[in-house]
Amino acid sequence: MADQTQKIISTILNKYKEFQEQNSTDPEKQFFIGIAGIPGGGKSTLTQKIVNQIGSNVCQIVPMDGYHLYLKELSPEQLARRGAPDTFNQIKFKNDLMRLKQEREGHFPSFDHAVKDPIENDIKITKNMKVVIVEGLYLFMKEWDLINLFDMKIFIKCNQDEADQRVANRHFQAGICSTIEAAILQAKNNDRVNANYILNNSLIDTETYIFDTSSTQNENQ
Repeated sequence: MADQTQKIISTILNKYKEFQEQNSTDPEKQFFIGIAGIPGGGKSTLTQKIVNQIGSNVCQIVPMDGYHLYLKELSPEQLARRGAPDTFNQIKFKNDLMRLKQEREGHFPSFDHAVKDPIENDIKITKNMKVVIVEGLYLFMKEWDLINLFDMKIFIKCNQDEADQRVANRHFQAGICSTIEAAILQAKNNDRVNANYILNNSLIDTETYIFDTSSTQNENQ
């Protein structure tokens, strides 16, 4: 895993160098990275490692999780399927990212797992942030119309059973499910459905970098 992570970080740094050279007349232009993939794939883990390597003084994250609809906004059906595409504020997410591309600064929501709702204006992006990482499940969906915002695209894949177990552990630890058995059922009945939707509908082209976080894949590297 460490070797793979370092490889993708090296690739990012090379792409960023190319980006700077191509935009030499606009040195303040920010480099936008989109990181998408299935639930439990390890998007947040990879994203944080990238920030740690590049430096939080020049690199910041805008997580799609901050655009969850509030619990009070969800119907009973949506609450049972929270994490599905229609449980996010897709329009606000797109508008905020487009404004950031134009203005190069702004405030963005994070997500509080304790209260299970967004925290508005919790993340500040300033003009000195040279690399902006946008991380979330549905970034590369055609209907979300976000893909052209990114200068580099990374898609996280993972063995589905392994991803389910990661998600179940997360649900249990966060108190979303009271038992690990209920968490496993939630992962299979909800998050796996979302994963299949992502795998079947993401726009993955030849310019998208694929990063496999499966433990079996890592053992074979």
